Amino acid sequence: MKKHWLRGVLLGVSLALLLAGGVALAASLSLTVDQECFECWPGDNEDPEYLVEVTIAGYSLEDNMRGNLKLDGEVLDSGTFQPTVGPPCHMSMYVPCDTFQLYFYSDCYGDNITESAFGNVSEQQGDTVAYGDFSLRLWNVDTPDSAQVGWRFAEDCAAQEVEAFVPEPGTLMLLGSGLAGLVGYAGLRWRSRK
Repeated sequence: MKKHWLRGVLLGVSLALLLAGGVALAASLSLTVDQECFECWPGDNEDPEYLVEVTIAGYSLEDNMRGNLKLDGEVLDSGTFQPTVGPPCHMSMYVPCDTFQLYFYSDCYGDNITESAFGNVSEQQGDTVAYGDFSLRLWNVDTPDSAQVGWRFAEDCAAQEVEAFVPEPGTLMLLGSGLAGLVGYAGLRWRSRK
């Protein structure tokens, strides 16, 4: 009888940890980028490979969020992030080869993105940039919820290797603990059959 009680507790805790880890992955603030590397825009076409789009999801319009955009660890832009639409919403950017000035726009504030991203009148011109690693980080001031994503701006993306996205350590611990508990539960069931 005691073994059955222990198996029940182990199964319940394992499933709760897996559920918590899954909910953390599904419901928390998330940032995804459509490509890990982009090159400067030569200006003669509108190929999407020159345009980086970050999708922002898992937020509420009432969230008190802040964010920063960095290039090689140096802050290019920082401030509040208070979207009026979504989730999800999008932030896109490109860099013309002739000026190396960063252009970006977003539909997070209700602006319509035209089909011609390179000629959008709502775009904003930013700093002159160099090749390097971009990162975008958003966080909720009132909770521990945060997300970060990175991508590379390179002269030749084919020659670059970019690190893959890794979930936050807390989420990995929840999922790992849940899986370990299920393995322990399966072991107890296996022993009880002998």
